[in-house]
Amino acid sequence: MSKKQLLYQGIFFVFTSGLGWIIDFFTYALLVYLLNVSVGYANYMSAIPAITFVFVVSTRKIFKKNRHGMPLIYKYLIYVSYQMVFISLMSYLNYRLFLQLSDQTYFVNSFLGDYLAMVSKVLITPVTLGMNLFVTKFITEKL
Repeated sequence: MSKKQLLYQGIFFVFTSGLGWIIDFFTYALLVYLLNVSVGYANYMSAIPAITFVFVVSTRKIFKKNRHGMPLIYKYLIYVSYQMVFISLMSYLNYRLFLQLSDQTYFVNSFLGDYLAMVSKVLITPVTLGMNLFVTKFITEKL
């Protein structure tokens, strides 16, 4: 694969993941601020529609399909299984980060004080984006 193709995949995956993140972010905000769901659980629940969206678009439009590999439904099941474990870890990290931010007087007393749940979510996003790029590419093209 050429560097140009890899760059194309990376750019479009970031764009697709950005749309998935918007789905995730607004679902998360709805759960936390309107339905009073805890930060950790909300992070877990809001990710499910987002990961499905990203997987569908990625396997159809971004990554080359391994036509000799396993059927797409199996790849989806592997992807969802990976995501459930990864989201659990990221939800825990999000919750711990939220607690740390909540303990900091500076953050609580600043204009961010009411939005610390969103700040913690934003801070974990680069980790999830990077991991998901590599895992989705591997599942789609190698399996």
